[in-house]
Amino acid sequence: MTPLLSLDAVHKRFPLGEKPGLLARAFGANKPQSMLHAVENVSFDLHPGESIGLVGESGCGKSTLVRLVTRLLDTSEGRILFNERHIGDVPAHDFARHAERARIQQVFQDPTDSLNPRFTAFDCIADPLRRLGATPLPEAKPMSAAAVKARVEEAADQVSLPRALLARYPHQLSGGQKLRVGIARGIALKPQLLILDEPTSALDVSVQAVILHLLAELRRELGLSYLFVSHDLNVVRLLCDRVMVMYLGKIVESGPVEAVFAAPKHPYTQALMAAVSKFDPDSGETRIRLTDDPQSPIDPDPHCCRFYSRCYKKQRACEQAMPERDGKSVHQVACFFPNRLDEAS
Repeated sequence: MTPLLSLDAVHKRFPLGEKPGLLARAFGANKPQSMLHAVENVSFDLHPGESIGLVGESGCGKSTLVRLVTRLLDTSEGRILFNERHIGDVPAHDFARHAERARIQQVFQDPTDSLNPRFTAFDCIADPLRRLGATPLPEAKPMSAAAVKARVEEAADQVSLPRALLARYPHQLSGGQKLRVGIARGIALKPQLLILDEPTSALDVSVQAVILHLLAELRRELGLSYLFVSHDLNVVRLLCDRVMVMYLGKIVESGPVEAVFAAPKHPYTQALMAAVSKFDPDSGETRIRLTDDPQSPIDPDPHCCRFYSRCYKKQRACEQAMPERDGKSVHQVACFFPNRLDEAS
């Protein structure tokens, strides 16, 4: 099956500080500019109808990766293909009018901050329809007011948002209702890929369950593909087919959800799984305490494992070469000594 979205060796580096001036370069004081490596050599395929979870602690590069896929940021290296079209070389400021823009939509983390307080719920959902039209660009033509109204009401019905609430402003809606508005806005253009950036993190647990059920139904009914960003492993296990674990800009483990949860191989993944609350306190699960501080993402050593400073299994080889995932395996891990927690020495 041809992937809907494909990333091949994608990098994103941010320069820090000012570039050396002309005099500094002339007199040999031209130090290389420091670079923050936010995303490093990330490759994966997302197929039509598939849901992939992206997990990792704050600052690991998840949000930067999302901005690269949505073309809000330009890549430093690598290729991003969507529908077999290379969109990675389209400048971020031009992608808003690109033919594939309508097919990639996002539901944001904070439903309050992501909605314009001066817009009613109707206008929040209608805004992308008015901007991008009814069909993918460049063939798009402005939609009539009647067509916009019909599509907004259809999207509201699909997310179980009462039409009576469409006339309200965001401050007049509950957290769950605002998120439904955000989801309706995300599906209004009938995209193929919906990127969900921790959509339920600001909601009560009871509301989270309802929203997750809604997302599962929408995926099934509309044939959507999801890139689901979350720090909640239980949510990822419930909603996703595959999971990718990210640490300091690199994907350190990936595979089918059940395989990764049942037998995590990378020590960082093992630590994440061990930190999840268990229903059975007598399950015998061992907690992993990570030692030392994370390595700096600024000019990292290219020959040293990113997790080396915190790893309880580190060996000399980990300091001499960067482990990479085996692209041929279903369950991939970037570790020289992958094994289950109960087998670790």
